[in-house]
Amino acid sequence: MTESQRNHYVEEGAKPGFQKVLRHVSEKRLYVEDHFEKDDADHPVTTIKKYIKPILERNRPPLTLILKQTNIKTLNLAGLGVGDDYGVAIGACIADLGHLTELRLGDNRLTDASLVPILEGTERMKSLVLLELHENDMDKKGAEALRRLLTSPTCKLEELTLDHTDVDDAECCLLMDSLCENTTLKRLTMSNNLIGQGEALNTCQPGLTTGPEAVAKMLRINKTLLELDLSWNSIMGDSAVDLAAAVAENSTLQILNLKQNSFSEHASQELGRSLIDNKGLQVLDLSYNQVSIRGAMVLATALKVNSTIRQLILDGNSVGRLGSEHLMSALRENAASDREFKLSMLECDVTQEDETIFDSQFPTKPDFSYVPDPNNKNPPFPGYILDLETPYGFMVATSLLHLANSKEGCKFTSIKHEYMVRSGRKSRKKTVNIKLKRGEGGGTVDKMRLWRELANTVNALGNASEKLDECMESCGLKPSEKIVDYIYEKFCDKMDAEEDKIPTWNEDSCWMHVLSCVFEFTDKDGSGALNCDELLLCLAEIGVMPSREHIKQVIAEYDVDGAGEIEQDEFVAYMLQKYASSPPEDKPDLVEAKSGNVWQVPREGKLYVEFVGVPSPPTADEIGSDEGIDSLVTNIMSAKDESDRQKLFEVATRDCKIFLTAAQAQRLVDEIKHGFQKIDAVRMLLPQLSSATEAVRFVESNLDWEGKLLLRIALGQGWKPIMGMLSGHYDLDFTQGKDRTASKKLSEQATLENRFSQFESGRMDTSQRGNWENYRNGTVDGAKVGITSSFFNKAMGVGKVRFDYVCTTRPKKGTKAMGDGKFTKLLKQVGLDSGAYSEEPDFFQEHLRDGVIREYWLGWQKTTRRQFELDRAFEEKKRLELLEQMKIGKAGEKKAKKKEEEGGGTGGAGGAEGEKRAGEKSGTDELELPPEPLPPNAFTLEIGEETVVYEMPDFIAMAPSDKYRGYYCGMMAVETAITSKYLSAEQAWEIVKMFPEEEDGIRVEMAMVLFSRVVDLENFGSEIVDKLTELEQRELNWRVGTSNLFNGVDIDRKYWIDLTCYDEREIFKKLIKLSLLEPNAMKFTHTEYRREWKTEVVPGLGVNEKWLEDVDNVPTDMGELCFVYKTGGKTHMNGFYESNANVEARKELKGTCFVGSKTVF
Repeated sequence: MTESQRNHYVEEGAKPGFQKVLRHVSEKRLYVEDHFEKDDADHPVTTIKKYIKPILERNRPPLTLILKQTNIKTLNLAGLGVGDDYGVAIGACIADLGHLTELRLGDNRLTDASLVPILEGTERMKSLVLLELHENDMDKKGAEALRRLLTSPTCKLEELTLDHTDVDDAECCLLMDSLCENTTLKRLTMSNNLIGQGEALNTCQPGLTTGPEAVAKMLRINKTLLELDLSWNSIMGDSAVDLAAAVAENSTLQILNLKQNSFSEHASQELGRSLIDNKGLQVLDLSYNQVSIRGAMVLATALKVNSTIRQLILDGNSVGRLGSEHLMSALRENAASDREFKLSMLECDVTQEDETIFDSQFPTKPDFSYVPDPNNKNPPFPGYILDLETPYGFMVATSLLHLANSKEGCKFTSIKHEYMVRSGRKSRKKTVNIKLKRGEGGGTVDKMRLWRELANTVNALGNASEKLDECMESCGLKPSEKIVDYIYEKFCDKMDAEEDKIPTWNEDSCWMHVLSCVFEFTDKDGSGALNCDELLLCLAEIGVMPSREHIKQVIAEYDVDGAGEIEQDEFVAYMLQKYASSPPEDKPDLVEAKSGNVWQVPREGKLYVEFVGVPSPPTADEIGSDEGIDSLVTNIMSAKDESDRQKLFEVATRDCKIFLTAAQAQRLVDEIKHGFQKIDAVRMLLPQLSSATEAVRFVESNLDWEGKLLLRIALGQGWKPIMGMLSGHYDLDFTQGKDRTASKKLSEQATLENRFSQFESGRMDTSQRGNWENYRNGTVDGAKVGITSSFFNKAMGVGKVRFDYVCTTRPKKGTKAMGDGKFTKLLKQVGLDSGAYSEEPDFFQEHLRDGVIREYWLGWQKTTRRQFELDRAFEEKKRLELLEQMKIGKAGEKKAKKKEEEGGGTGGAGGAEGEKRAGEKSGTDELELPPEPLPPNAFTLEIGEETVVYEMPDFIAMAPSDKYRGYYCGMMAVETAITSKYLSAEQAWEIVKMFPEEEDGIRVEMAMVLFSRVVDLENFGSEIVDKLTELEQRELNWRVGTSNLFNGVDIDRKYWIDLTCYDEREIFKKLIKLSLLEPNAMKFTHTEYRREWKTEVVPGLGVNEKWLEDVDNVPTDMGELCFVYKTGGKTHMNGFYESNANVEARKELKGTCFVGSKTVF
């Protein structure tokens, strides 16, 4: 370069010179027009020419966007921001790129000006399957061009992306119309657009079709679309409802993303209803959609029957407590072996409550608190008013029907169906009363039939070998030939040994003989116990192949000393419970009383329903599947952090409608190791265990002795019903969650006991009020009430509820008391091996010092004691009588106190003068006014020379003394130790006698706890009751009930009969009838009758002759009768004592008593 040329670029005039040249060049055309217009052999119009021409026409420099290589199948221009100028150029040549299968033009600032030619060009691209146009600006013309593309017969497009393209309702309608004809598109993404914003115009333009309505129409027609993304739009209101309803009619769509719309109450409910009928959808994203509690409940109900859904995302919705519980139940119930179900509820509000929402755990309506207003001529209907045309109303109706069909104690009391009937052009309202009854069929499978036949064969000395094999197989056992031969050989040996006796085999003895033989066959060393390996071999001989973990749980249930072995009696009891017990009764469905047809909830109109639902134990279909637990674990572990995992675990284990076996609960504990101590995880899971047996196995497998004691304290009064220790005193505060859990679990078991007692036990009603309920002595905030299981339906609204409960479930057939060796170890475990408790056990002392259980004692109260309450009532009555005699009365007393205060208070001369004046005025100076008894929450304090009265808060009022607390700790230890153990009456007394006499009734408490664990209950009276003091006997009779202690045979003792109590009155009537059959007996002696407790004996009244003539003459309104029933007899010269008892009559009487009631396997 010469010096002048270099100066031209770098010297002072270089910059102005460059600008002059640039202006000159920019004014010239940069191409020869003829060159681009020619199309001949020498100058063909190529793809490149078509691309460059419009660019140069717009004075744009050509960019390398189009390549001539045909082996490249994807043209990816996404994110270049080329704009319309280059977009038009692409449109001009795109038709020539027929080899392309993917065209990615997202985020390029394209508008209709360039989108139209591009889309027109793609119509001629026969291989294109993917088109991305996201983050451009599409308007009506672009939408019309896209519509033409999608309806073209040559269109092969399978995936279309239109995110952030400003598609509004009108443009959406055009696109959806095209998809009604298109048969190739499988994936469509239209997130972050303006779809649904025209919903507000529906009010003034009813004929307007919104974008979501167009989508709904497309879903009803299109059968090829697999994925649809409509997230971050404005889908709401009626349009959302229509879209949700369309899902039911589409069977091909697999993924539907509706995130960040506004489906809210009605649309989410409708979507739930659609999922019931939908057979194709696999993934549904409803996150951040204002899904309500009702919507979540309808969705959960749908998930239980939907067989295709694999993932539901509900992040960021207020699904509330009930909604989250229903969803977690659906999660555990929905999973199957061939698929995995995932549920996401991140950032959901799972605490929100709404008392107006249906709760299947408390379905009774109207509840006990409903009081009709007599002045209201048009009172509101107190039950359910269900609009069957709404998904929520239909869901509630079907839930009530399911409860009535499957759960004990649940039934409709009235149903009215109101619907519209068309007659010509007019419509009228029609109301029909629906009467339902239980259909025919159902019943319990009789497992014992074949065993009775076996017993008959053995008694007839026939060949029972084949029958034995058949009996065992009928119960799910598949014995080997060796074990069958061995059992039959033992049958023959026993028959030979009893050759001189009449054979008396029955189904019970056959069962127990078979199981004993199975045990002995495996117990080669004759130790009388099997360890885990031996038990596995034993069960394998009869075709049972449980897991080692399950066997460990079974052994732990019976193991006292940690030896890891199960004894023969325990093995027999376990096998009888598992294989001999009858399955739950198969209840037939409800049918219409007139037609006999199975009743189904109608789809239109309204239902007016009154329903009673008493809590009852879980049915078989409420126990979760193993696949469901796997799905639950997967969902919890997939949470984003530890906090979310803990929250999901708490939701999944809180009042869920699906229950667990011990093995399933163990899986949860093993998998969810972080964030919880084991005892906390066990405590949270225990209420969800399907039965007390499963709960015991779960606890024994996870906690040591100290852990179980701490768990007993943590559960409070919930320990007893959860672990099957029902009998005892309950003091429930319904502001406390664990007390609400206790009431729920107790009422479930109480319902079961009520039904068995009433319909299957064959005994008398031993309830206090003649209603077959086992609740006794109930009070609410101190006022007497009759407690029933239905009371707890809505008991959250009441205060403190106190009552006694007596378990009437007898030990299963074949149950044996603990062996002496294990009983000795149990006494050592609870600290009773060295004698009576003198102070708190070391464990409780230690943890009291550490503050672990201090809070437990703060809120705990002693048992309600009848004697204490009645003594106070009696003293108050006597005081009022004396005041009446002195003609002072209450008003005079207050006046005297006022004058006393005016005269100088309680001390000094002024006080004395005031007292003297009051005495002079009344004229009763010589009588001393008795002090008013202190309220139960008060005591006196000596402060200096003054005595003041201090009133404690209610929750401390009955706080136990330190001495009593020590004994109560011992009783809790016994409760903890015997959850799965059974005792003889003699063993029970060995425990009771370790506690001191009349120390606030602690021995009565202990005897009551042990009542349901005694195998030989007929000996409970002679071994325990008769050895208590008279005051303790009276307390125990009142708490447990005379009728529950009465055995019908050993009846010679003292009785205190409260004639206002149904069961005590019935026992008295039975004694009267028995006395007529024992004419020589001494019968009723030492009789005393009082009109009220603690009042004077009424002279000349005892057992009234009219009562003996007709027991119906026994008064039912008042009175306490005390007497001794004594049979008597005579001793003959040879020393033989002949009793006056009628033995046969007493045996018959025993059969009607609780002690002699029917037992089952």
